[in-house]
Amino acid sequence: MKALEDLQPQHLFSLELPSQEMTILVSEEGGHDTTVHHTPYGAVYYEKHTPYEAMKDPYWKYKDGTYHRVVTAKTIHDSDAVARSRRSSIRDAMKHVWDGYRKHAWGSDEVKPLTHRPNDCWGGMGTTLVDSLSTLWVLNMTEEFHQGMEWVANDLTFDNVGQVSVFET
Repeated sequence: MKALEDLQPQHLFSLELPSQEMTILVSEEGGHDTTVHHTPYGAVYYEKHTPYEAMKDPYWKYKDGTYHRVVTAKTIHDSDAVARSRRSSIRDAMKHVWDGYRKHAWGSDEVKPLTHRPNDCWGGMGTTLVDSLSTLWVLNMTEEFHQGMEWVANDLTFDNVGQVSVFET
């Protein structure tokens, strides 16, 4: 077992928990994980987990709510590379969807995918448009965002809204 002071920073992930307990996870050779708990009062204790525990219950690391992946510079780099490779595909998909909505159902609640006809199932409040604004902003689609904001400022009305379901909203 490594002493807390012998652990290298690139092998550690720390998290401030509501109980103000610091949890540090170290992945060791042989598939064992050691959880090092260091409290603000100086107490240190260790928990060792074996691969056998993982075979019995694949969620064993999450039981006490303190498990977190070991984050290293390599995992951050790899994760960022995946995100960068997906970025343009996600933006292209949103552009395709937005253009279809703009062409076939602008200002309506939704566009029906097979018929390409508008549908005002929420009283004509432009729910697709309003719901898409934050996504447009995050994807840096500023021209489309400003078109949507212009519609909201000039055309959004709640006059035709009847009873609507808010299930899963």
